[in-house]
Amino acid sequence: MYRLFYRQVIPVLLRFQRLRENMGVFREIQWKVDSLVLPCASPNHVSIREGDGERCVGCDDLVSAGDLEYRITLPGGRGLSFHGGCFGFWEAEMLRRGWLRQPVTRKHLE
Repeated sequence: MYRLFYRQVIPVLLRFQRLRENMGVFREIQWKVDSLVLPCASPNHVSIREGDGERCVGCDDLVSAGDLEYRITLPGGRGLSFHGGCFGFWEAEMLRRGWLRQPVTRKHLE
C-alpha cells in the first residue's frame, strides 16, 4: 500500500509543487514588466553562457555555475542576466503583449 503511494502519488505532488513555484516566478516577472523594472524593449543581442554568479533580474536569485545564463544587451548597451526559464517567461510576456514581433534570436555559449 505504501509503496504504491510513494511510486504514484509523490511524483505527481512534486510536479504540482514545481508548477506552483514556476507560476510564482511568472507572476513576479509579469509584475516587473508592468512596473517597468524589466525592459519592454527588444534586446539587441542575446547570448547564452554558463552562469557566473550574477543576479537574475527575473527572480532575483543568483545564476550559479551549473545553470545557463541568458545575457541580453539592450539598446544603449545595458546588459541584464536571466536564468533560462526566467528569460523564457519574460520573452513570452513580451510576445503576449505584442512588444516583440517574434522570439529573440539567441547566440549559444560564448
